[in-house]
Amino acid sequence: QIALENRGGPSVIALTRQKLSPVRKKYTNKNLTELGAYELKNNSKNPQVSIYASGSEVEIASELMDMLSKKKVTSRIISVPCFELFKVQNKQYKKSIFGNSKVNVSIEAGTSLGWNEICPNNLIHVSVEEFGASAPYMKLYDYYGLTASKIYKKINLIINEILLTLKEKKFIGEGLTDSIFEIGEQNWYGDIQPIDYLEKLIKKYVNLLILKLFR
Repeated sequence: QIALENRGGPSVIALTRQKLSPVRKKYTNKNLTELGAYELKNNSKNPQVSIYASGSEVEIASELMDMLSKKKVTSRIISVPCFELFKVQNKQYKKSIFGNSKVNVSIEAGTSLGWNEICPNNLIHVSVEEFGASAPYMKLYDYYGLTASKIYKKINLIINEILLTLKEKKFIGEGLTDSIFEIGEQNWYGDIQPIDYLEKLIKKYVNLLILKLFR
């Protein structure tokens, strides 16, 4: 519909041959794809993890969300069918898509180019930054880490390193937290007392660790 109605430039419709399950099972009057990116589902109004994906990678995002949920980690999925359509949305809508999760993950079976415009903060790229590999797609996904279990491990690693760093700096100790949520066998202090310098510290170390581990 959007491609047929577009009179301002070219359109590309990219399809998949993979056997995928439907992710949107309820009818909506509005064509959500015209927003470029939209919240597909969530299990919290303030999710601790936001997962951004496009096309068939949304199924990986759904599997990852289920894994996080089993560990009592709240999350949401943002489906991103078109970067260009998202770029022309108003600031208020873009802000709702950016969200305020402590950890954000983009999943793309291709280059990570452009994903920082969809979510500019604390973003972990799971992508393929080279060309030429040939194999059944599931083997390639496993090799490049494009599986829910491997992405879960990356998230776990980031969170545990943040926790370790904060402990070493003695910003975390007994009585400093209101609640914790578990990831694997480790604990991430998710609701640290709302002190400005602690919030800034967490954001600083998230960015440093992402650069260190995923560049």
